[in-house]
Amino acid sequence: MMVFGVLALLAGGLCTVVCVKALTRRYRPAVRALRHGTRTEGVVSGIEARMAGSGSAARQVNRPVITFTDSKGTKVKYTETMTRLGSGKVGEHFTVRYDPTDPQQTATAATWADLRLQFVIGGCVVLLFAAVAVVGVLIIAGAM
Repeated sequence: MMVFGVLALLAGGLCTVVCVKALTRRYRPAVRALRHGTRTEGVVSGIEARMAGSGSAARQVNRPVITFTDSKGTKVKYTETMTRLGSGKVGEHFTVRYDPTDPQQTATAATWADLRLQFVIGGCVVLLFAAVAVVGVLIIAGAM
């Protein structure tokens, strides 16, 4: 039984750390842009189709490609990944927020409402993996 506890602790702990790092890396630029970013008008200039998943579970995911002009007058084009799937039609206008020091990497048309669901789902995944680690600790301690 001790082996299962160690495995649960290691697997749960490692997955928790990996998920927290991945979520932080994914959301930090968008949150920074929403809190402190410059606001401008962007337009959907195209739709990028990507395949998500693999095998029989593969499906096409369409993401809007948004073009805007930053505060320095440079035209910036990026693929929006933080908004709801399938949002945006060519020619549709969005409010874009971005960090002027790195508009290409921080630009987002997402709102706090767009991020809320992603925060909740990501948080639930992290809690699930943390619970596995806690069960491992309890097994090792002999409480289970």
